Amino acid sequence: MKIYSADKTPLNIIRIISALITIVFLIICRYFIPFYMIMISMMFIFSASGIIMIFFYFPAMFRNMEFCIGNNEIKKKNGVFFRREQTVNISSVQYITTVCCVFRRLEGFNFIILNIYGGIMILPFLSNNTFREITSEINSTVRGD
Repeated sequence: MKIYSADKTPLNIIRIISALITIVFLIICRYFIPFYMIMISMMFIFSASGIIMIFFYFPAMFRNMEFCIGNNEIKKKNGVFFRREQTVNISSVQYITTVCCVFRRLEGFNFIILNIYGGIMILPFLSNNTFREITSEINSTVRGD
């Protein structure tokens, strides 16, 4: 059984995007909420939630994301506050969809979507090498090579 984890390269880009969204919300609060106390409380809420997401939630999310691929099954473990584990038999995989983001040249923005009987399993934030390795391994197992 091989164990893979999410690539941590996209973490900084996600942090920057979250910081920009937080700043936009702060500007919107400043200019569009006329009542001073409500404006200050909303700005505090957006600032606190942005700081918590950027410095605590996103790093914990990437640290806890793990993919295990064995001979007969694929396991995905993730979660920050509550750990979730999703297990799928490789024989129940119907087909595989690969998503390579616009940022493909940047490492870590590759996703594998496994379409399974009754649902899907998404393997997010894979490095280019891990992406190719997992895709070839699952394809060979699904085809029966």
